[in-house]
Amino acid sequence: RKSDPSYWQVYGKGDWGTLKFGTIFLPKYYAEYDYLPDDVRGVLYCDPNLAKKSKGDTTAITKLGYSPSTGLYYVLDSLCESFSDSSFLLNALLSMKDDRTNAIGFDGNVTQESVWTDAVRNWCRLHSLPFPPIEYKRYRVDDLAKNANIAWSERRILFPRGFKESPGNKNYLSQLFSFEGKRSGNPDDAPDSFICAFEFLHERNLNKKKSNFTQPQFETDRF
Repeated sequence: RKSDPSYWQVYGKGDWGTLKFGTIFLPKYYAEYDYLPDDVRGVLYCDPNLAKKSKGDTTAITKLGYSPSTGLYYVLDSLCESFSDSSFLLNALLSMKDDRTNAIGFDGNVTQESVWTDAVRNWCRLHSLPFPPIEYKRYRVDDLAKNANIAWSERRILFPRGFKESPGNKNYLSQLFSFEGKRSGNPDDAPDSFICAFEFLHERNLNKKKSNFTQPQFETDRF
């Protein structure tokens, strides 16, 4: 109700209405994939905010990969929900890490870096797991949105089959589709995470293409 009133009116209450769509990630370019190439490698990205009491703020995590053989980007996993405890957030985020994960990035200034580095170390000690290096970034999302927009408009960014049908992904896609830039004032945790993951992946040089690749068949779906 709070993050997207028009979405709630149509899908929550079942009333007639028009969904508000943004200008960066138009729903008509949404596409899904049926299989994942073996050479997909990617990154995890998150702005690790905790929800203020009774405010219902969300935190988004994006796991984005790229396949050199297809030249396509693959959303491997994602999440957009409220967390009031750092342990729950780290449980969700670090459970997404696997052999395809080349790096983990967080939004953060010097203070946030210190706080969350300690939180991750403590989480790893508690779970007897090695400490994963975290890179802290201060991206200007509005300046970088055009890069992700180009790949999106070319239908080169794919989601898992059935992604939009899962109730857990509705909030992520709703924020993505309604995104008009951070200055618009709309909820932007999901697009912020997605755009930063896209930039982070390129910084890590994971977008290197192989010549003469052929694109696999996939279907496009309207939201």
